[in-house]
Amino acid sequence: MMGKAVNLHPLAIILAIAAGSIALGIVGALIAVPIAGAVYGVAKYVTGRDPEHSFPPTHPFTPSQSA
Repeated sequence: MMGKAVNLHPLAIILAIAAGSIALGIVGALIAVPIAGAVYGVAKYVTGRDPEHSFPPTHPFTPSQSA
């Protein structure tokens, strides 16, 4: 259920929970999946693999010529 919400592979969720519990105990296990989902989302955006938000933008920024 959580994997579909954060769009992560089940093995990635298990590894994130394991790493979080080793690092911070129960609290780390609880916050590991949302942090992993956020890191995955940022990585997908920066590498340009997010179809909804391309980086760098496909249309260049042009400032208005009003003065």
